[in-house]
Amino acid sequence: MRFERFFEDYVTASQTANSVEELKMVFERSASEEGYENHVFASVGERRLTSVSWFKLPDGYADAYIANGWERIDPMLPASRRAIDAFSWADVLRGLKLSPVQERFFYECDALGVSNGMVFPMRGPGDQCDIFSLSCRTKTRLDPARVPLLRAVVAQTWYCYRNLTGGLFAKANAVSTRLTPREREVLNWIKAGKTNSDIAEILGVSSKAIEFHVSNLLNKFGAPNRLAAVVIALERGMLG
Repeated sequence: MRFERFFEDYVTASQTANSVEELKMVFERSASEEGYENHVFASVGERRLTSVSWFKLPDGYADAYIANGWERIDPMLPASRRAIDAFSWADVLRGLKLSPVQERFFYECDALGVSNGMVFPMRGPGDQCDIFSLSCRTKTRLDPARVPLLRAVVAQTWYCYRNLTGGLFAKANAVSTRLTPREREVLNWIKAGKTNSDIAEILGVSSKAIEFHVSNLLNKFGAPNRLAAVVIALERGMLG
């Protein structure tokens, strides 16, 4: 299924959720279709989880994580605070020398059915950092070309969650959300899963020009990132 169709279908499904539990079920279904049986949605402070909104994990994993104090040695937590985009566990581990305790931690994760993870950090007001951590029950190799789709699904889920829990994004007024033809064009290419560099090449302009338009879009929508801007535009009927 094309990126745009899948994403629009997910936006429609997530908008029908009237509670956090219903939203979790919609997200869980889509994550499972992409091969991720496990997922955690949480807020991250300095080297620790400050809250967990929901999770689906193998039996015994959450208890082991807490009982063994794995939060103190899990390298994905500080990596989430530093990251500006989605990353895989493998990305982090390639540049890290693990301690024996950390090596044991990842061995236990594999044994309990938590492997091959991807983390999607989402930035909120101030220093807020929320994460969606997705992982597999086995060391399945998943298609990296599907990451932009997952990133879009995560952004939509985060947006819906914040609305359901009263943490609404700032609503821009009618004047500020009037888009120029070029901004609308850029937004449609973002919706199609294109990077800033891709869009610059397609439109025959510089990457700096696309960055300028993206910055304007984020300001107009009060959105924290590109995909959140697409989500808001779709919900307001501004994209075809």
